[in-house]
Amino acid sequence: MIQAQTPQRVLEVGCGEGVVTRYIAERLGSARVDGIELDAEALLLAQGRCPGASFVRGDVYDLPVRSRSYDLVVCLEVLEHLQDPGRALREIRRVSRGGCLLSVPHEPFFRLGNVLRGKNLGRLGDPSDHVQHWGAREFTAFCGQHLDLQAITSPFPWLIVYGTV
Repeated sequence: MIQAQTPQRVLEVGCGEGVVTRYIAERLGSARVDGIELDAEALLLAQGRCPGASFVRGDVYDLPVRSRSYDLVVCLEVLEHLQDPGRALREIRRVSRGGCLLSVPHEPFFRLGNVLRGKNLGRLGDPSDHVQHWGAREFTAFCGQHLDLQAITSPFPWLIVYGTV
């Protein structure tokens, strides 16, 4: 989905240790790829993993980026951790001049997958740091409040939405 958009500037919000940032950078060649992460230790690992990218410490609720700076903003496996995902998505939308690619766990399939792997059994597969839980209809409606939806897919056990600003 990312390559199909041929972005020249990409921002990954909540880039963690830079695994996806590196993946994106390797596939887009000459595109500028940046990452923002709140966790300082993860950010150091990201910088080592993807030295060609630019990384900065920042909060999804107040991104340290000018408005409309990126062709594509990617936010994967972040929104389910937030108390106010709508506020975060408004901020993600603010810094995009093109598209936004978002993903979250697809409930209840994500939990079922965890139970089958023997994870978080006491919480019926629900990780303790997930405060939001979406099914396909709910996540699509949530994203549709902020973006013009272009593509929706659900590779097990995720929901992925691409929308434009």
